[in-house]
Amino acid sequence: IGFIAGAADRGDFDPSSTTMALNPAQAQNVLPATLLADTFERYWQEMNARAQGRRAWNDYTPYELRIVGALLRLGHPERAHAMLNFFFNDQRPPGWNQWAEVVLPKAREVRFLGDMPHAWVSSDYIRSTLDLFAYEREPEATLVIGAGLKPEWLAQGDIEVRGLSTTYGPLDYRLARAPQGWVLDVKGTATDVPGREMPSREMPAHEVPVHEVRLAWPGSGALPEARHEGRRLAWQGRELPLPQAPVTVQLIID
Repeated sequence: IGFIAGAADRGDFDPSSTTMALNPAQAQNVLPATLLADTFERYWQEMNARAQGRRAWNDYTPYELRIVGALLRLGHPERAHAMLNFFFNDQRPPGWNQWAEVVLPKAREVRFLGDMPHAWVSSDYIRSTLDLFAYEREPEATLVIGAGLKPEWLAQGDIEVRGLSTTYGPLDYRLARAPQGWVLDVKGTATDVPGREMPSREMPAHEVPVHEVRLAWPGSGALPEARHEGRRLAWQGRELPLPQAPVTVQLIID
């Protein structure tokens, strides 16, 4: 088969289950890269065919919201946001801000819908949405910030995150407009500032030290020039490894 199976004993195509390989299992680096990419490429194509009326369907479950976070971790923020827009259109009844366990093509068809609102679906939405602002790569003890920030959001003004819970402790950061681009401020709390050297001792889970914090620049446009204390910082792909926090970085657009 040309994909990673949802269950080893069934060999089934179930990308909602396969997301567990990325989070919480954090096994992305040990999976066959081509099969992993092909699994979510197939899902993306089939989901679009369903959304655009090119593929008949009887029902689906918004557990698929967890795939938003998976696509983001695989480097597809535009697809992640397109999926969010698709799922928001299937919140029923309109205005109730909820998802049922089952979504049908005809909103008033008399069939089983499960709980409304469905808490497992809600938790998938919350986890994927938090990934837009920051997510962990646990094998490298790396915290990736900003991967899901839309260029449209940046165009509208400053973006600020306060007290976001991570494996490495609470996270604060702010991306503010400046005359030549943006200024990024990354802070933390007294318990554990991301990037700070931690004492050598057995630590509780909420004080696991982070090795590196990276800024993932949104969109596909030109990367800004990054400077810290007059020194130019090097991008690695579309990610910028940051100096030890607390840190302020200038992001300059020519």
